Amino acid sequence: MGTQESSIRRAVGFTLLLIPFLSLSMTARKFYRNDPLEQEPPPLNADKVAFRRISDAYDLFSNTLSKRGERAPKKKVLPGRAVNTLGEVPDNTWYTNRHYKKPLSIEELVRGPGDGNPPDTSGPLMVVSAKTEGVTPGFVMEDARGRRYNVKFDPLTNPEMATSADVIVSKFFYALGHNVPENYIFTFARSQLRIAPAANVKTKVGKRRPMTERDITELFLKAPKLPDGRYRTVASLYL
Repeated sequence: MGTQESSIRRAVGFTLLLIPFLSLSMTARKFYRNDPLEQEPPPLNADKVAFRRISDAYDLFSNTLSKRGERAPKKKVLPGRAVNTLGEVPDNTWYTNRHYKKPLSIEELVRGPGDGNPPDTSGPLMVVSAKTEGVTPGFVMEDARGRRYNVKFDPLTNPEMATSADVIVSKFFYALGHNVPENYIFTFARSQLRIAPAANVKTKVGKRRPMTERDITELFLKAPKLPDGRYRTVASLYL
C-alpha cells in the first residue's frame, strides 16, 4: 500500500509540474499582430545570377526516367505555400488581389491590364526573331516607338480562334489577380515588316542563324489571310 501511495504522489506531483507548461501551450499566440499578411516582402535582387545552359541529354533523361517536382503521396494533401495565416494569397510580385478586395467596374474589367499601347504603325515594323514551329507561328516585333511585342497568328484552319481567346482570357486573368501582358488584336500588311539587322531564327536542331526574307514568307504561308490581303494577329506587349 505504501508503494502505491508513493506512486500516486509522484504522478500528482509530475502533473502539477506540467500544468504551467500546458497552460502556456494552450494560450500560445497563433496569430501575430501583423496577421494576416496582405503583402509579401519584396524579392531579393538577382541581377548577378549567371546563365547556365543545361545539357540536352541530361534534360531528356531526367524528365523521362524520373518524376520531377514535389508530388503528393497517396491519401495525403500537401499544404499550400506562399499563403498567409488565413490561407489566402497575399499581394506579391506575381499576384495582386484585385477584383477580390475591391470589385472592378465594367470599364476596368473591359480595359484589363491596359488598352493604351497598341503597336505604332507610323513607321516600319521590325521583326527581331521568329517562331516557326508549333500550331500557331509567330514572331517578336518592335513597333515604330521601339516597343517590343510577341505576335502570334491564328491557326490556318481556324481564323480568329486563338487571337480572340488570348485577348479575352487575359482580361479575366487580370481581374483574378495575375500579371498578364496587354494583348491587342493587330492587323497589318506584309509590306509593313522589315527584318531587324540582328534578327535570327532557330533551326530544327536548335541552332540560331540570321533571318532571311524566305523565313518571313514561310511564316506567312501558315497564317490565314483576311479578304483585304492583311493579316490578323494578337500582339502581346512585353511586360
